[in-house]
Amino acid sequence: MSASAIPQAQAQLAKRLERALESQDEAGVHELLPALRRRPHWLGMRVGRAGDSPLHLAIRCCPQPVVELLCEGFHRLPEERDECPDCRQMLLVTNNAGKTCLHVAAEVCRAAIIGYLLKQGACVDACAEGGWTALMLACRRTGLKACQCVRVLLDGGAEPLLASAAGWTALHEACRVGCSECVRALLERRPGGAAAAARALDGRSPLHLAALHGHEDAVALLTAEGAAAAGVDEADACGLTPLHEAVRGGHVRVVRALKRLGARLHRADKNGLSCLHFAALAGRPQVVEFLLVECRMFVDAPSKVERLTALQCAVRAGNVDCVRTLLAFGADPRRCDARGRTAEDFFSGLNNEEIEALLTEGQTTMWQPENVEAAPVHFLDSGGEISS
Repeated sequence: MSASAIPQAQAQLAKRLERALESQDEAGVHELLPALRRRPHWLGMRVGRAGDSPLHLAIRCCPQPVVELLCEGFHRLPEERDECPDCRQMLLVTNNAGKTCLHVAAEVCRAAIIGYLLKQGACVDACAEGGWTALMLACRRTGLKACQCVRVLLDGGAEPLLASAAGWTALHEACRVGCSECVRALLERRPGGAAAAARALDGRSPLHLAALHGHEDAVALLTAEGAAAAGVDEADACGLTPLHEAVRGGHVRVVRALKRLGARLHRADKNGLSCLHFAALAGRPQVVEFLLVECRMFVDAPSKVERLTALQCAVRAGNVDCVRTLLAFGADPRRCDARGRTAEDFFSGLNNEEIEALLTEGQTTMWQPENVEAAPVHFLDSGGEISS
């Protein structure tokens, strides 16, 4: 065969193999084996838009016998093993995203195939682009199949403390999606708080992500070995603590749990904003009410840098429900920030008649509770100041 004819023959074979794999035609794959056996290096050819090899595509589309056929069908005779060294390299072939066949198996949650590939010698901690391992990809999924994949990979020697280029570990991913069984498996593999203490490049811990997305079970598992180990009150690069993240996400139950574990309500981020300010900015009226009633925070506590009140933050963000809640609990619309601006000044350009009416009413009718015991607290031991 001429040199010019080889690429054409390879393209034709690739197309036929792609059709056979996508249609799960095991007989069709068998039919193509003789041609592949003559040129085993063609196993590294690309057959999909993602740059997948035949084995990648089989893992995505086909039952396990077809995967095994591609792995073993080329060197069944002992004397052929040394003559086909390229066949043993199939497990190392990567697609356009740098993913090996093990990455793909983890991505599509095929635990039995993961176990098979590991027995065939797949590298359990191989990294794709961005530093992603198969374990990290498995932890991006939820459900029973994902948990099975995680346990198979861990049993195969996967290292849960490896981090991606952004510093995320498998535990970061599991906490982001809220798969409590995956979180449990990862913590069991690295007891003592090492996994929970991992920090991404931006300083975020697994607890930050679990809190932001409201995954109560994951928060409970992370803090089971102690609040200090999980970093309950530790800040990321922006000064945000897990409590700030839970507030931003609007998760009252997680906020309550973190408070019980010792998270400081008046801890400020790098802009001087406390959790009450974040609740107002994010439009979380239920969290605002929780912080004022159960946590007894000062409704007009100024931020540390610009001396902003929660009401000013809510007005600036255009969060009508938070404005209404704050005014109902006694927020003073006449309070000024460090530049002498009141809440009304932050309203400029919003074109929101409802907020305008609420502020006008709030300036003329200051809140007076009928029941003194139900009144919000307007002072703190710290004088209403935000701590850093």
